[in-house]
Amino acid sequence: MKKKFFSEWSFAKKGGTLLASALLLLLFSSAALAAPKLSIEITAIKEITAIENGKSVVKKVPAKEGYPGDVLAYAITYKNDGDANAVGAQIVDPIPNATAYLPGSAATADAELTFSIDGGKNYSAEPVTYTIADEKGVKVQKTATPEMYTHIKWKLLKPVLPGGTGTLEFKVKVK
Repeated sequence: MKKKFFSEWSFAKKGGTLLASALLLLLFSSAALAAPKLSIEITAIKEITAIENGKSVVKKVPAKEGYPGDVLAYAITYKNDGDANAVGAQIVDPIPNATAYLPGSAATADAELTFSIDGGKNYSAEPVTYTIADEKGVKVQKTATPEMYTHIKWKLLKPVLPGGTGTLEFKVKVK
């Protein structure tokens, strides 16, 4: 029997999709009387292999639980429900516990992509580096591995027009 490592994390179900609870940071400028209002919806899926008519078929299903080795794909869909352009919006998503980011899987079209290895306090583009003191006390710079990533941040490079939408994606592997 496989050991289950998570079950729908800390998401709340709404309308058949998963919505994040307090996991997104949205920053944007607003016009004097009009204001942007970004709404976010997050879905997680996993691919499973099933046998249909004697053939192996890969299906995408909602990720309600995960086991070591499972690859999960996340889609973050955003929409500007406001009446002004959302300029400079930033969307932050933590890497779920018991998973590791899969290198190169974050969608970056029209967005600047950065990562955090310290719980979302600091962000940098890849390669993400950090400094430690060696056994002699000398500071040494190291390159973080994707397993060390705790958060992903997308800074949208284009304004999100009123009614405008977009999708950001990334994949993780369950540890």
